[in-house]
Amino acid sequence: MDQRFRKNSLRLAEYEYNTPGGYFITISVENMLQLFGKVHVHECNLNKAGLMIEQVLTDTVSNFPSIEIIVYTVMPNHVHMLLHLLDAAETRVKNKRSIISEFVQTFKSKSTVEYIRGIKILDWHKFNKRLWKRGYYDHIIRNDKDYQHIIMYIFNNPQAKWLKIEK
Repeated sequence: MDQRFRKNSLRLAEYEYNTPGGYFITISVENMLQLFGKVHVHECNLNKAGLMIEQVLTDTVSNFPSIEIIVYTVMPNHVHMLLHLLDAAETRVKNKRSIISEFVQTFKSKSTVEYIRGIKILDWHKFNKRLWKRGYYDHIIRNDKDYQHIIMYIFNNPQAKWLKIEK
Protein backbone atom coordinates (compact mmCIF):
# COMPACT_ATOMS: atom_id res chain seq x y z
CA MET A 1 0.00 0.00 0.00
CA ASP A 2 1.20 3.50 -0.83
CA GLN A 3 2.45 5.00 2.47
CA ARG A 4 1.01 8.43 1.56
CA PHE A 5 -2.51 7.05 1.95
CA ARG A 6 -1.92 4.83 4.97
CA LYS A 7 -3.80 5.97 8.04
CA ASN A 8 -1.93 5.53 11.32
CA SER A 9 -3.74 3.27 13.75
CA LEU A 10 -4.63 4.53 17.20
CA ARG A 11 -4.56 0.95 18.52
CA LEU A 12 -1.74 -0.18 20.78
CA ALA A 13 0.39 -2.45 18.62
CA GLU A 14 1.44 -4.69 21.51
CA TYR A 15 -2.02 -5.02 23.11
CA GLU A 16 -4.26 -8.03 22.49
CA TYR A 17 -7.71 -6.47 21.98
CA ASN A 18 -9.45 -9.75 22.71
CA THR A 19 -8.32 -9.55 26.34
CA PRO A 20 -11.29 -9.58 28.74
CA GLY A 21 -11.87 -6.27 30.50
CA GLY A 22 -13.32 -2.82 30.04
CA TYR A 23 -13.10 -0.70 26.90
CA PHE A 24 -14.32 2.86 26.39
CA ILE A 25 -15.44 3.38 22.79
CA THR A 26 -16.45 6.55 20.97
CA ILE A 27 -17.91 6.47 17.47
CA SER A 28 -18.43 9.82 15.75
CA VAL A 29 -20.54 11.03 12.86
CA GLU A 30 -18.64 12.09 9.75
CA ASN A 31 -18.19 15.89 9.65
CA MET A 32 -19.67 15.99 13.19
CA LEU A 33 -23.17 16.59 11.80
CA GLN A 34 -25.74 16.71 14.59
CA LEU A 35 -28.10 14.07 13.23
CA PHE A 36 -29.35 12.31 16.35
CA GLY A 37 -30.89 15.10 18.44
CA LYS A 38 -30.06 18.27 20.33
CA VAL A 39 -28.65 19.06 23.75
CA HIS A 40 -30.99 21.36 25.62
CA VAL A 41 -30.77 22.38 29.27
CA HIS A 42 -27.85 20.01 29.82
CA GLU A 43 -29.81 17.01 28.56
CA CYS A 44 -29.61 15.22 25.24
CA ASN A 45 -33.00 15.03 23.57
CA LEU A 46 -32.78 12.32 20.94
CA ASN A 47 -34.80 12.61 17.77
CA LYS A 48 -36.16 9.56 15.91
CA ALA A 49 -32.75 8.97 14.33
CA GLY A 50 -31.11 9.04 17.77
CA LEU A 51 -33.65 6.59 19.14
CA MET A 52 -32.94 4.34 16.17
CA ILE A 53 -29.19 4.51 16.95
CA GLU A 54 -29.96 3.46 20.53
CA GLN A 55 -32.07 0.54 19.32
CA VAL A 56 -29.46 -0.64 16.80
CA LEU A 57 -26.80 -0.47 19.53
CA THR A 58 -28.79 -2.68 21.91
CA ASP A 59 -29.76 -5.05 19.08
CA THR A 60 -26.14 -5.33 17.94
CA VAL A 61 -24.80 -6.15 21.40
CA SER A 62 -27.38 -8.93 21.72
CA ASN A 63 -25.61 -10.65 18.79
CA PHE A 64 -22.26 -10.55 20.61
CA PRO A 65 -22.57 -12.74 23.73
CA SER A 66 -18.99 -11.95 24.78
CA ILE A 67 -19.72 -8.20 25.02
CA GLU A 68 -21.76 -6.36 27.65
CA ILE A 69 -22.57 -2.66 27.49
CA ILE A 70 -22.08 -1.26 30.98
CA VAL A 71 -23.24 2.26 30.09
CA TYR A 72 -23.68 4.29 26.91
CA THR A 73 -24.96 7.61 25.68
CA VAL A 74 -26.08 8.67 22.25
CA MET A 75 -25.24 12.31 21.60
CA PRO A 76 -26.23 14.49 18.61
CA ASN A 77 -23.09 13.53 16.67
CA HIS A 78 -21.42 10.64 18.48
CA VAL A 79 -21.93 7.62 20.69
CA HIS A 80 -19.97 6.80 23.86
CA MET A 81 -20.04 3.35 25.40
CA LEU A 82 -18.26 1.44 28.11
CA LEU A 83 -18.01 -2.19 27.04
CA HIS A 84 -17.01 -5.17 29.09
CA LEU A 85 -15.40 -7.97 27.11
CA LEU A 86 -16.03 -11.34 28.72
CA ASP A 87 -14.24 -14.68 28.27
CA ALA A 88 -11.42 -14.43 25.70
CA ALA A 89 -12.14 -17.93 24.38
CA GLU A 90 -15.42 -16.63 22.93
CA THR A 91 -13.85 -13.59 21.31
CA ARG A 92 -11.96 -15.07 18.38
CA VAL A 93 -13.11 -13.69 15.07
CA LYS A 94 -12.56 -15.48 11.76
CA ASN A 95 -10.80 -12.58 10.07
CA LYS A 96 -8.38 -12.06 12.99
CA ARG A 97 -9.85 -8.70 13.96
CA SER A 98 -10.76 -8.15 17.57
CA ILE A 99 -14.32 -8.80 18.66
CA ILE A 100 -14.60 -5.11 19.54
CA SER A 101 -13.67 -4.10 15.99
CA GLU A 102 -16.20 -6.60 14.68
CA PHE A 103 -18.86 -5.21 17.02
CA VAL A 104 -18.16 -1.60 15.98
CA GLN A 105 -18.20 -2.48 12.28
CA THR A 106 -21.50 -4.36 12.68
CA PHE A 107 -23.06 -1.46 14.61
CA LYS A 108 -21.90 1.09 12.03
CA SER A 109 -23.14 -1.01 9.12
CA LYS A 110 -26.58 -1.73 10.62
CA SER A 111 -27.11 1.84 11.81
CA THR A 112 -26.09 3.25 8.42
CA VAL A 113 -28.60 1.00 6.64
CA GLU A 114 -31.34 2.07 9.07
CA TYR A 115 -30.38 5.75 8.79
CA ILE A 116 -30.55 5.60 4.98
CA ARG A 117 -33.99 4.00 5.32
CA GLY A 118 -34.95 6.97 7.53
CA ILE A 119 -33.72 9.41 4.88
CA LYS A 120 -35.88 7.73 2.24
CA ILE A 121 -39.01 7.17 4.33
CA LEU A 122 -38.93 9.77 7.11
CA ASP A 123 -37.02 12.60 5.41
CA TRP A 124 -34.13 12.54 7.90
CA HIS A 125 -31.20 14.88 7.29
CA LYS A 126 -28.90 13.58 4.55
CA PHE A 127 -25.20 12.95 5.06
CA ASN A 128 -22.34 13.14 2.57
CA LYS A 129 -20.76 9.80 1.54
CA ARG A 130 -20.66 8.11 4.95
CA LEU A 131 -22.61 8.36 8.18
CA TRP A 132 -19.76 7.49 10.55
CA LYS A 133 -16.17 8.63 10.64
CA ARG A 134 -13.67 5.98 9.65
CA GLY A 135 -12.42 4.05 12.67
CA TYR A 136 -13.34 4.79 16.25
CA TYR A 137 -11.68 5.92 19.48
CA ASP A 138 -10.94 3.31 22.12
CA HIS A 139 -9.45 3.42 25.57
CA ILE A 140 -8.52 0.32 27.55
CA ILE A 141 -9.81 0.56 31.13
CA ARG A 142 -6.77 0.07 33.34
CA ASN A 143 -8.14 0.15 36.90
CA ASP A 144 -11.17 0.99 39.04
CA LYS A 145 -10.35 4.72 39.14
CA ASP A 146 -10.20 4.76 35.33
CA TYR A 147 -13.48 2.81 35.18
CA GLN A 148 -15.25 5.29 37.50
CA HIS A 149 -13.84 8.25 35.57
CA ILE A 150 -15.18 6.91 32.26
CA ILE A 151 -18.63 6.22 33.73
CA MET A 152 -18.80 9.80 35.05
CA TYR A 153 -17.55 11.14 31.71
CA ILE A 154 -20.33 9.31 29.85
CA PHE A 155 -23.03 10.43 32.31
CA ASN A 156 -21.80 14.03 32.37
CA ASN A 157 -21.19 14.37 28.62
CA PRO A 158 -24.42 16.28 27.88
CA GLN A 159 -23.85 18.65 30.79
CA ALA A 160 -20.12 19.32 30.48
CA LYS A 161 -19.15 19.13 26.83
CA TRP A 162 -22.22 20.74 25.30
CA LEU A 163 -22.56 23.82 27.53
CA LYS A 164 -20.43 25.83 25.07
CA ILE A 165 -22.41 24.62 22.05
CA GLU A 166 -25.77 25.32 23.67
CA LYS A 167 -25.13 29.04 24.27
